[in-house]
Amino acid sequence: GTFTATNRGFYTVGSIIYNKGTTSVTGPFAVQVAENGTGTFNGGSITSANDTAFRHNSTGEVVLNGTTITAPNGFAINSNRTVDSVNETGKLTINKGTITTGKTNQIYGDFILSGGTLRATPPTDSTDSIGVVSFYGKTMEMIGGTIVKTSTSLGGAPFNNVSTGTINLLGGTIKIEGGTSSANIIYHNGTGTLTIDGATIINNANGRAVNNVSTGNINIKSGTITSKSSHGVYNNSTGTINIIGGTITSSDYAIYNKSTGRINIGSSGGVVSKTEPHIERTTSGLVAYAPNTNAPLYIYDGYFKKLGTPNVILDPDANGYNYRILSGYTLKQTYVDQTYSEAYLEPD
Repeated sequence: GTFTATNRGFYTVGSIIYNKGTTSVTGPFAVQVAENGTGTFNGGSITSANDTAFRHNSTGEVVLNGTTITAPNGFAINSNRTVDSVNETGKLTINKGTITTGKTNQIYGDFILSGGTLRATPPTDSTDSIGVVSFYGKTMEMIGGTIVKTSTSLGGAPFNNVSTGTINLLGGTIKIEGGTSSANIIYHNGTGTLTIDGATIINNANGRAVNNVSTGNINIKSGTITSKSSHGVYNNSTGTINIIGGTITSSDYAIYNKSTGRINIGSSGGVVSKTEPHIERTTSGLVAYAPNTNAPLYIYDGYFKKLGTPNVILDPDANGYNYRILSGYTLKQTYVDQTYSEAYLEPD
């Protein structure tokens, strides 16, 4: 059936199973799960024309299994229960469905994303920075699905991490489809640890793919990170970035360490790899850049590639570009077929 209202739609402090139908309001909260309530949503649609469509401010778990949630001028999902400054928000699990938002979805509880699409489509008259998800909870696991921002000139990262907890991006895709936005894909502004181990990160606009601006650490173990017009991985704070595997591709510096946080490329133990991680610049400049003498790049493994002639990474004394390599090895740099340059570690 269809339920239409000016303001609130369904409100529950108990348990709700929502299998089909249409709930539409012009104001806030087409559906609200509050107090200790729980909910399983298996289909149908939930819409607010001008405000928050789905409000989850309970300690209980909510599971979305295919419901379409739409808020063209507000939050599609606001999952937040804070009492006396204490976060009590229950777990949110999204297995499938389409969630379209006009403002950045707020998620304060534990969060699992295994499928479906979370999309930000900013209002045409908006001048605000609008992303897709801001995460404040303790743990998040993304094993599938898509977090995507449509082509736009507006700022706002598709994934903004403000958490003190643990985020594992094990699959799925986070991207900006295009446009002129200078927004990053992942804006790591939390003190917790973010791990990319299988996810695909793509910036088809003008911003960075991964940007660390806090004391939290980033581990890149596998997956694909791409920036069409800017940096692949950018460190602008004191957090440590460990790039153990995966592929990082950009048209600017693939790795840029602007601050004092340490960037490790590869790991110090085991057999030295000449193929992983794969770090590539699609233009003729340096692949990696570390201008701060107190924060060089530490290279233990890896394959580096760029268009044009060497050097792929300049030596430690040239123009202030700094790196340190594994003891007993040399960074061998080669110009291949008069087309591109490559580099990897070779024993002395």
